[in-house]
Amino acid sequence: MQHPLLLSTAEDVDHLIDSLLTGPPLHDAAHLLSRARPKTSAGLWDHELYVGVSKHAQVGVLGPVGSRDQGVGWRL
Repeated sequence: MQHPLLLSTAEDVDHLIDSLLTGPPLHDAAHLLSRARPKTSAGLWDHELYVGVSKHAQVGVLGPVGSRDQGVGWRL
């Protein structure tokens, strides 16, 4: 993690999204970790999420980190 931030309020999340939308090129995604969850026995974070935005299309995406083999996956 190059510049870790602690997000604890809705305003913090809004600021993150605004920063992704207005930041320099190729700075349009963030890797989020939950510090409220314990690490796994392998020392890895238990809950991880990627958030990305498209400045041009004004849309965003959320995606879990991991694979279905690891028990990670969302059903929409």
